[in-house]
Amino acid sequence: MNLRAEFITFMPTNLIPMAEQEVIKHTEKVFSIIKDEHHGLWHKVRELLVEVFIIVFAVSVSIWLHNWSEHRHEQKEVKEFLLGMREDMKSDLGEISSDSVSYVQTAWIMGYIVRNPLGSILSRDTLRLGVSRLINETRFNPNIGRYEGFKSAGKLGLIEHSKLQNAILDLYQEDIPNLLLSENSFINRKIELIRFIAYNRKRTPDGKDNMPEILSSDTAQSMSAGLLFSEEILERYKIVQSRTRSIIQMIDDLYPEETSK
Repeated sequence: MNLRAEFITFMPTNLIPMAEQEVIKHTEKVFSIIKDEHHGLWHKVRELLVEVFIIVFAVSVSIWLHNWSEHRHEQKEVKEFLLGMREDMKSDLGEISSDSVSYVQTAWIMGYIVRNPLGSILSRDTLRLGVSRLINETRFNPNIGRYEGFKSAGKLGLIEHSKLQNAILDLYQEDIPNLLLSENSFINRKIELIRFIAYNRKRTPDGKDNMPEILSSDTAQSMSAGLLFSEEILERYKIVQSRTRSIIQMIDDLYPEETSK
């Protein structure tokens, strides 16, 4: 049993005003001793020293209780933040998995285009398998609202678990920005290919289009070559994924009674 936790749970919430009442009561007694005309000087001094000691003790207790109460409230906020962020991160892990697959598929279709022999026309059926990867943008959209709100309120420093705090900062201020930077560069190059396809795309008499001919051109092959290597993005996805899982595990260890539900 965690005795400290039990003490915090059942400790009366009115102890702070009680300590303040003691200060007021004994301060009034000090004035009554000073005004007392029935006792001598040394008696008054002894009484005053006792009352001053009681006042100092009561003030110290009041300050300690106030700080304890404030700290308890702050750690309650931290707990709510971390448990909420844990759910955000679990959602992010799902997107990371699907986005990573998308980039692997993109690399595959780009490789097919780039390896096409000179003078050959790409297979329409093969292109159809990867056409969605050609025209769609895959961009990681992390759930950062909760983090940004806590950060803007200046409360990240309230996380007393230093390793966890540092891991959160590394994830949101370094790992995710690096991933998004790589993605933006990749997507900008992909947009050029999409525009090239849109500009040159025409219908054919058989009711289809000239997509195989467009992507068999030297220009399309050159653009696709720049999209063939997505290792940097996939590596950064792995870093974000690993850090996210590590943070979730630390939160689980910190609040086992909540995360085991």
